[in-house]
Amino acid sequence: MENQELLARAIEKWGIEAQQKQVIEECSELITAILHRQRGKCTDADVVTEIADVSIMCEQMKLIYGARRVDAEIQRKLHRLKERLGYVVEADDTTHSGHLHDETSVLQKGGEK
Repeated sequence: MENQELLARAIEKWGIEAQQKQVIEECSELITAILHRQRGKCTDADVVTEIADVSIMCEQMKLIYGARRVDAEIQRKLHRLKERLGYVVEADDTTHSGHLHDETSVLQKGGEK
């Protein structure tokens, strides 16, 4: 089973709203782990575990909100970061506005809102 299929099945099983709440929880746990690491109360491995959890949940959010839209927005933000860091940005190094219609978006398919 491919990762994307596995993530889609999790969304189908628990629903969009539950997975949205779960990503909030996982982000909170990552924030806590980073703060604890800064105070020496946990290890790098603990932070890595929370990064993995957040990454998995973010992949589910991409399925819900549309992977192409998210990827386009990531590229737009990386482009902006290059500019802020003083890199020369080529004319063809532009990205989509992030307002693409993505046929894989669960929300656009009439899924749970």
